[in-house]
Amino acid sequence: MATKFKTLREFLYPQGKKVTFEIPNYQRGYKWAVKEREDSQSSVEYLLTGLILAWKNHPDQTYFLQGITVSEDGNKIEIIDGQQRITTLYLILRVLGISFISKENDIKLQYSVRAESQTYLDNLKNGAFEWTYINESEPQDNHYFREAMIQINGIFDDENTKLESEKRIDFVNYILDKVTFLYIVVDRQQAVNTFTMMNGNKATMHQEELVKAQMLHQVSIPVQVPDKERPSTFDELLETIKDYTARDWEADALRSRYAREWDKWLYWWNRKEVRDFFGSGNKPMGLLLKYYSWEKHIVKSSEDFRYEFFKKLLENAKTTKSVFKEIRDLQKKFEDVFRNPLSHNYLKLALICWNGQEEDKFRILQYHFSTGSDMEKMKEYAQWRLVGATHLAIVGNDQNLNSDTKEVCARNTFDKLRDNIVYGQHNEAAFRQLLRLNVEEYNKLNGGSGVIFDFSVWNCRSLEHILPKSKVFHMEERDGKMVAIRGDGECIGDEEKAMSQGLINREDLFKNNGSEHCIGNLVLLYKDNNSSFGNSDFDEKKRLFFDMSSQDFRFDSRSLLHSIAVFSEVKWTPEAIQRHRDMFLERFRADYGLDKGAK
Repeated sequence: MATKFKTLREFLYPQGKKVTFEIPNYQRGYKWAVKEREDSQSSVEYLLTGLILAWKNHPDQTYFLQGITVSEDGNKIEIIDGQQRITTLYLILRVLGISFISKENDIKLQYSVRAESQTYLDNLKNGAFEWTYINESEPQDNHYFREAMIQINGIFDDENTKLESEKRIDFVNYILDKVTFLYIVVDRQQAVNTFTMMNGNKATMHQEELVKAQMLHQVSIPVQVPDKERPSTFDELLETIKDYTARDWEADALRSRYAREWDKWLYWWNRKEVRDFFGSGNKPMGLLLKYYSWEKHIVKSSEDFRYEFFKKLLENAKTTKSVFKEIRDLQKKFEDVFRNPLSHNYLKLALICWNGQEEDKFRILQYHFSTGSDMEKMKEYAQWRLVGATHLAIVGNDQNLNSDTKEVCARNTFDKLRDNIVYGQHNEAAFRQLLRLNVEEYNKLNGGSGVIFDFSVWNCRSLEHILPKSKVFHMEERDGKMVAIRGDGECIGDEEKAMSQGLINREDLFKNNGSEHCIGNLVLLYKDNNSSFGNSDFDEKKRLFFDMSSQDFRFDSRSLLHSIAVFSEVKWTPEAIQRHRDMFLERFRADYGLDKGAK
């Protein structure tokens, strides 16, 4: 991958070459004219307004845009990332004057997305082409091309950003010579994969991109120094030139470093394992900017992150540098807590239990960031969340008299787990505690430094009956008579018929102290592995569990260390089930500090 900086002129008019800029067919349509809300700016309006204001206020300063990623094939440049920006700049040039995109100037934008798009762009080179009339029935791309050009024209006529006709050539030269971006060339074979990685679901300019653009713009402006007296000697003149050159170089270097760091964060947040861990979905920068805004009280957790909330922090280069440093420090916290096995595992256990409100998720993160390297606090926090305690109940700030204390939550969970019938009635409590026991086994590894646990099991979890529930029945009254009900809920008939099928009566098996549905007979497995077991007996399940040569199915559950420990029993008898039930409850009592009265 080759990278370098290019001005827009160097990009559009490469020396000695006539090139075609191709928007490949895997790209989405043009959408930068879309507005998120009626009162908001479109990406087109934001970009052009920023360019005009920069030209008027700092005409000699470079204006840095986000990088363009391409693949090169002879005289054809395929735009992998940057379609919306390049198309918008092309439309700006057309509104400024047809001569800037004429055949004589050798700018050819080839839209392979749709044939109608290409026809529209070709027609723009015709001076009689009417682009101000919007036809609601025309293809989507053409509609947004027209809408973008109307927005561009409106900005040029607006009182605050008005651009007189005699000034337009100066503005064209500004955007051609001062608009600069990182030009990234990747191998053509990697084009589609690169596009997918960089763009995700992006179709319009994300709010996060606006923040980045504003930051890079602010730090691109060299620090202004008081006017000095006019140099009286050649040496003084040389020193003045060196001073201003150094400041320009420093600004360029800082901008480049910020851009590289930002893109590094972007790539990190777009890793699937990171998105899944934090539950950040397709947000380009994950939770980074929204959490920062929440912690700084810029935005309420219930509101979507918006650039408007952030912009007031980026008033000048000094405040921008301060904000960037704070974001960098926050990013390091996210990376550190994700990278360390113990904090990774404890934080994820807590995040699994968030109440669905983003503020609760942010409070969980804030607590873990504030504890530093105190893994014992993280462990205790995760344990209390797993039994349903709220954040405020755990940290001791809950003033709600109607909410349970964390100790009450633990006792309520214990009562659920000691029931003879846990499966089907208290599944969530069982899932959480069995997950915790598996995670804790990973935390013991590597000399107590832990190993990162694969939490993918949580999204495809299943409770497995080691003694198959279809092998046990119990008697209950239905429609005025006693009938035999199999453990899976199937009505068998009378007791004699159940016995003739080889089923065992629950009362005979457990002597009223347990059942096939108690916690002692349940383990956490991946759902697919659970279905593969079927109603096999313990010996067959154990063979499948430990058969390393089996190619019949992918046995992900073999990574669940607590589940493995349960399957290591020699025989699975009612006594083994009751013993595991007692061991589980005793472990819970000890971990949560319940007194011996909890039986």
